[in-house]
Amino acid sequence: MFDKIKKALIVISGAIMVSVLSITPSFASERGSSEYTFTDKYPSAGDWEDGERNKHQNTLMQNSISAGNVNVDESGAQKTTVPYTGLTYTHNKRYDKCTVVNGIDVSKWNGDINWNKAKKHGIEFAFIRVGNRGVESGELYEDPLYKTNIKGANAAGIKVGVYIYSQAITEAEAIEEAKFVLKRIKAYNITMPVVFDLEYYDGPSGRLWDANLSKSQATKICQAFCKTVENAGYEAMLYSNPDMLYNHLNASTLEKECTIWLAHWGIQKTSYEGMYDYWQYGSGYVNGINGPVDVNFWYNPKKSTGLKLSATSKTMNIGDKFKLTGEIEPAESTDIITWTTSNPVVAYVDQEGNVIAGNKGSATITATTTSGIKSTCKLTVNDRLSNYEVVLKDGTVPIYNGKAHTPAVTLRTKKNIVLSGEVNTPVNLRMGPSTDFSIITTLPVGTKVTVYNSFTNNDGGIWYSIKFTIDGKTYRGYVSAPYITAKSGKRTLGSSLYTVAYSNNVNAGNAVLTIKPASGSYLTETLTANFQIEPCNITETVIERMDDYNYTGSSIMPDIESKFEGKVLIKDKDYELSYNNNIGSGIATITITGKGNFKGSTNVNFKIYGNREYYIEGIGKQLYTGNTITPQITIRNKETGAIIDNSNFTITYANNVEIGLATVNIEGNSEWEGSTILTFEIVSKLGNDKVITVYNVNNYEYTGSEIKPDIKVMCNGEVAPESAYSIEYLSNTNAGTATVVVTAKDGYTGKYSIDFDIVRSDISGGEYKTNSILDVVYTGDLLTPQIILENSYGMLIKDIDYTAIYENNINVGKGIITLKGIGNYKGTKIINFNVIGKSILLLTYKEIPNQVYQAKSITPEIVIMDGKYTLVKNKDYTVKYSSNVNVGTAKLVVTGMGNYTGTVTKTFKIQARGMTTCIASAISDRTYTGKKLTPSVSVKYGTYKLKLNKDYTIVKYSSNKNIGNATIILQGKGNFTGNMTINFNIIPKKISNFKASDITSSQIKLSWKKDSLVTGYEIYRSEAYDGTFKKIRTITNNKNISYTNKGLLNGKEYYYKIRSYKIVKGKTYYGKFTSVKSVSTKEKYTKYVVIKDTAYIRGHAGKNYKGLLKVKKGKEMTYLSYTYDSSKVKWYKVRYKYKNKTYTGYVRNDKAEVESVGKVKADVLNVRKSASVKSKKVTSIKQNTKIRITNTVKDSNGSKWYKIRYSKKGKKYTGYVMAKYVKIV
Repeated sequence: MFDKIKKALIVISGAIMVSVLSITPSFASERGSSEYTFTDKYPSAGDWEDGERNKHQNTLMQNSISAGNVNVDESGAQKTTVPYTGLTYTHNKRYDKCTVVNGIDVSKWNGDINWNKAKKHGIEFAFIRVGNRGVESGELYEDPLYKTNIKGANAAGIKVGVYIYSQAITEAEAIEEAKFVLKRIKAYNITMPVVFDLEYYDGPSGRLWDANLSKSQATKICQAFCKTVENAGYEAMLYSNPDMLYNHLNASTLEKECTIWLAHWGIQKTSYEGMYDYWQYGSGYVNGINGPVDVNFWYNPKKSTGLKLSATSKTMNIGDKFKLTGEIEPAESTDIITWTTSNPVVAYVDQEGNVIAGNKGSATITATTTSGIKSTCKLTVNDRLSNYEVVLKDGTVPIYNGKAHTPAVTLRTKKNIVLSGEVNTPVNLRMGPSTDFSIITTLPVGTKVTVYNSFTNNDGGIWYSIKFTIDGKTYRGYVSAPYITAKSGKRTLGSSLYTVAYSNNVNAGNAVLTIKPASGSYLTETLTANFQIEPCNITETVIERMDDYNYTGSSIMPDIESKFEGKVLIKDKDYELSYNNNIGSGIATITITGKGNFKGSTNVNFKIYGNREYYIEGIGKQLYTGNTITPQITIRNKETGAIIDNSNFTITYANNVEIGLATVNIEGNSEWEGSTILTFEIVSKLGNDKVITVYNVNNYEYTGSEIKPDIKVMCNGEVAPESAYSIEYLSNTNAGTATVVVTAKDGYTGKYSIDFDIVRSDISGGEYKTNSILDVVYTGDLLTPQIILENSYGMLIKDIDYTAIYENNINVGKGIITLKGIGNYKGTKIINFNVIGKSILLLTYKEIPNQVYQAKSITPEIVIMDGKYTLVKNKDYTVKYSSNVNVGTAKLVVTGMGNYTGTVTKTFKIQARGMTTCIASAISDRTYTGKKLTPSVSVKYGTYKLKLNKDYTIVKYSSNKNIGNATIILQGKGNFTGNMTINFNIIPKKISNFKASDITSSQIKLSWKKDSLVTGYEIYRSEAYDGTFKKIRTITNNKNISYTNKGLLNGKEYYYKIRSYKIVKGKTYYGKFTSVKSVSTKEKYTKYVVIKDTAYIRGHAGKNYKGLLKVKKGKEMTYLSYTYDSSKVKWYKVRYKYKNKTYTGYVRNDKAEVESVGKVKADVLNVRKSASVKSKKVTSIKQNTKIRITNTVKDSNGSKWYKIRYSKKGKKYTGYVMAKYVKIV
């Protein structure tokens, strides 16, 4: 790209010297400086606006033509000596693994170019100018030779790139220039970059200089050009010099976005430290180009062919880190690895392969080499359940209820974390938590984001991993925390992400929650937690009414029956009992204190009845004394008449001082019970009184009617007449304490008030009868058949006289009704009844949809509804299918079980299966015979193979005679319906009479028999018997039945096969290959193979092939040719005669040496001990004597010598002779 200037040349002793006419220092300014400016003393005619004529920084070096080579300097860096300048250049060590490729860049100033000569001179690429922008006018000009140059370089096999000399001062002009180039190159094969040549014109002048662009402006201009080029599918490149890159452009930014072509002349080792892929190191001389031309190095990376990662899958937890490493193949590749992630929120990766798990989910880490080879590692990032705490969802504490408690739970983070936020300052969303990661997008102020996690990076900065949606698109990535106004709280896990199992969750105390990850939830670990089940208050239990007891003289401690949720509580497990007032007659108390699953306490009472078999004698009139009068009370045993000690009673007097009627209240205690009130009269003077005495009254059982016990009233030892007293009954119907009041009259004195008990009637007695209960049909609900309980007095009323508790009253079986007396009744009566199954004929059946033939039994599920309840198979019913394989009407018999009974029959239709749902096996290609071909077919549905004439028929074959695509049409039958089309190919016949002839040392002629039905032929060749065959020729005319393979190596074995092809309707049909033909080119010289170690002669080139003959060390055989096996190991093809039998086969090269035959040209040739004229003479050989050459070496002067062996008069010699005196024969 520098000036194409005519130079004065002086040729001295075959070397070309370049005389530089004038070198002057270049301009310098505040914008940077340049090293040298070449002043053109001989300007060519042309457009003076073409800035490339007068570009600065041109230093032309002296050149001498020599062979190019590459070596290394003392630091190990590559060094290249090039023939175009004659100088040696040292490359930056970063390019040690690169292949250094020579190239040029040209424009119209280089004139007509012989590209073939340039190619032969080692030029492998060229950048060709398409045009330029005027340095003053700013107009775009097309290079008049760009088309010629592109075509010529392409034709010569030189890789082509293009460039434009730019003076763009705006992004719009850069885009205009890019489109200018793209329009002109679209018809050409451009395999190298499209280049933007941005540099100042010669000296402080020109429109680019005058624009006085900032670094940022100039950089954006370059980016605009490169982006436009890349969008068109080309590689974009920037051409510039160190001054521009250091001082006028943001090179560190540009080198990440496009390729850099460095222009740095006049030195043999550039000091520029930035990245670049090309180095324009000067101007030199290239064959085929008149005058000097810009010469360049291309650091062509050795492309990778494979990439192995240290892991292809990895399971991590949030916050985990690990390092992925990649092994590039081959090891000498210069490629580097770029790391990316499919989901930066789940896991991010830096460019060192360090992976950090950010949030639960899955992500794929992709490693990509510079050459585009990819390898992936699939990540599963889990969240530890131990990061969460468990809380009961509704916050209430479960209370024991006899059932398993399964309270809903919530999992939330143990600590407050950032959950969401809002952008407070515009911020970039990046692929990882630092500014080193690439930008995804920019978030405007006010954007609301969901925050997944927070990270502290290596610089101590806090970053959030976030998600947000804007304009319908969801983004994920990382932002710096200060740019987000955060909202914190505890994050709650969705209930679908985990499963909860409960244990120890019935009884009061610590219940256990076991929380495990749900399938696919990205959670790990098992979390256990406890929740408290509080005891139930004992007052919530149902305590049966206590029976009454008779006095015994000892403590009476009856048990109780308490139920909770239908279950009987167990003493000393569920409760404890304590007693009070439980010896003597009266009301005793039982205190029930909860235990275990129960707490608190409650009381129940029962009555202790004392002895009522006593009577109290009446008290006569008492004489007034002015003091309290307490007459003796006589209480006698009713049965024996014996007096009972008054200490067994509590006796109190009232109104017993003044004249009038006094009372005595007598209450039994302990053994004796009952309360009696009697009276006596206090008078001023005694008379002859008649005082009545009343016997005590017994207890009675409740009858539902008034109870009026018989009263025995005595007076002075005789039964008092009924006219002597009146009787009144109080509370004498219902169970409890009743009272009888006896009052004397008609001259008799005394009044008695006596209590007696009406005890509850026991329904367990035989006099109580219930109705017979008929069998009850299962409904799915609680069954409560009506009960009638009665005795001789009449019918009892439910819930007034008794309660009914139902058990086992839902499912089929024996139901139980427990009747408990209440109110005026006590005791229990058990009644059984039968729950019988419901007939399935009464249920609702959903219609079974039509089924399609499956080649097996079809057993569709049947949906049976009992109201809203869906019956469960094998619990509520069984199903038996019949006629359910083939097309037609299938049956199923439903038989009730469990709570259901009976049978019902239902049907469904089985329809024929469409043939298009079946799979036909591919029919192998058929070879053309001239007759119609009717191959058999194989059609399967699943594993079932369809049978011809049962499941399908073949309707017809078509297009089944000539080469091309034939068709078979099948038609379904029986269980199958519809048509199926199957295609197969009819291919050309295998080529016959394939042979080789006209074999020389460098060519082989192949020929075969003509096939007039084909379009042409393809010839394939391999250089190893079991190697890869590559197509070497396509013959497009079927009349051309021979091909000569030229340019072959002498004495080498080649392998050929050939096939014909025919193009029918745009599709190519290939015949089968011929058998492989092995052909060797002729060896120019006579050679022999001498066995170095015991070896096998094998049938083919390869150690796995059969050994034909084992040959000992030193045996000699005729060399025919050489070849390679599939592992690229060299083998010699040999002929060897042994015991009158000739063997032709192959010997591996490491088991043998090849010897050539030479003839001495000199009159006498000395044989020396080593390859040197100073070495000791071993013998001499006369002219025309034949010798064996075993090796070729060079002496210290570079002269060629042969190592030989030679026999003379029975004596064997080995040594070295100068090669120039020997002719290979």
